[in-house]
This record gives sequence, structure tokens and C-alpha cells, in this order.
Amino acid sequence: MPGSRRTRALLGASVLIGALLLAIPSDTRAGVIRALVLVIGIAVVALYLRRSGPATASTAEQFEAELRRSTETPPSVPGIRAVEMAVRLSTASAQDFDVRLRPLLRDLACWRLLGHRGVDMDAKPDAARRILGEPLAGLVDNAAAPKPFGAPGVSLAILDAGLDQLEQI
Repeated sequence: MPGSRRTRALLGASVLIGALLLAIPSDTRAGVIRALVLVIGIAVVALYLRRSGPATASTAEQFEAELRRSTETPPSVPGIRAVEMAVRLSTASAQDFDVRLRPLLRDLACWRLLGHRGVDMDAKPDAARRILGEPLAGLVDNAAAPKPFGAPGVSLAILDAGLDQLEQI
């Protein structure tokens, strides 16, 4: 068994080193200990380098395959972080919803209504409200009374339902 052979060799080396340290006079013991630490450190580094050799070995084929593999990450959608932040803040605070997310949702709803149904949200608010349905109409309504300071934001369930309706337009 290689493991038990190694263990016996380490145990024997430890006993030998301990016996040598006891046999050495105390005035030269510090220098010997330093030398031993240096030798043990070099042995550990050599062992590590020998064991990591196969893992770091490469062939020409592996090198060529790595060159062909794309390392570029796809670019993120411009402005996606701003939208993510607006959603997060809008779920926490009603004021953030009114200032950040409602205008964005309203612009999207106006664009979808005009492009897909030919309805101008500002010119025909009743027709737009009928097409949008609840809760989306309530989310994009600019005439909605502002909530008091410190009021909780919109729930993710309502926001999700409103976005699903927006996609259906």
C-alpha cells in the first residue's frame, strides 16, 4: 500500500529528525531548525510542482482548440441595469414606482397600443383602458393619486400580471 508506506516513511523521518534535534547542542539548534524548515519547504514545493505537472501539461491540439473557443461574453442589453434597479426600488417604495417605473411602463404601453391597436393612449384614454385591462391600466395611469410618503411599492405579482398583459397587446 503506497499510503501506508508513505506514512511509515514520514513517521520514521519525524523520529529521526527529533532524535537529531535532541542530540545537537542547544546553541546550534536554531540554525539546524532553520535549515530543516528550508529543506522541508523545498520538498513540499517540489512535490506540489510534480503533482501539478500533468494538470498544466498541454498539447498542440488543446492549444488550438482553446484559441478557437470564444471567450467573449455576449453584450448585455443597454439600459437593463437601470430597468432592474427601477423594478427593485419600485417594489420597495411607492414614490420610486411613481417616479421611476410608472413612466417606463406608460411609454411601453403607449408604444404597444399605438403600434398594435392604433389607439393613442392620451387621445382615447377610455379605449386604451379597456384594451389594457386591470392591473396594467392602474399601473400606467398618470392620473392615479400619489401614495403617501413611505407607502410600500407595487408587489411583484401585480407587476408580473401587468407585464403579461402588456405582452398580449
